[in-house]
Amino acid sequence: MASTEELRQRTKDEPAVETTQNHDNNYNHKGRRQRRTAMARRGLRSLAIAVLVPMSLHVAAITLSHSAHGALAKPPSWTLHAICVGLNSLMGFCAWLVWAEGGFHRKPTGLAFFFGYLATSLIWDPIVFGMGLVRTGLFVGLAMLCSLVGCYRVFKDVNPIAADLLKLSMIWAVVVVSLNVKLLMW
Repeated sequence: MASTEELRQRTKDEPAVETTQNHDNNYNHKGRRQRRTAMARRGLRSLAIAVLVPMSLHVAAITLSHSAHGALAKPPSWTLHAICVGLNSLMGFCAWLVWAEGGFHRKPTGLAFFFGYLATSLIWDPIVFGMGLVRTGLFVGLAMLCSLVGCYRVFKDVNPIAADLLKLSMIWAVVVVSLNVKLLMW
């Protein structure tokens, strides 16, 4: 047990130095925690935008292309649309990973390749299934594959995880090109 010499009784007149130091540390800790929370909220907000914008654009393109052509168009199955929407969301996530690393500032061609992929993926379905232009759809599919290869090369240097996730979209682009070749032969 401690001796009575070490123990003191605090009076109201004596300032509590230790508590103000702890209070300052707690205040700095709270400020740091608030800054981290605010940064995390901004990160989640930008992630939601990066995923939802390509997804909603693709859903709008599907809806508009099939409503514009009406019953004349033979719409593809729902699985085709689900895969396209899901992969556009995945590409948005990959682009967000690269953006979060500052990759689009260091390598702005990656952003051009991403927008190229987004544009070609949005117009492929209406061209092939809406208008029936299979040959044009083949060229659009090849452009989609080329823009994905460019994205892969840029993303690989910035964030390897984003580049690995991008491979799923590259596989889908190969399926799109092979589907167009099959439709041309048929």
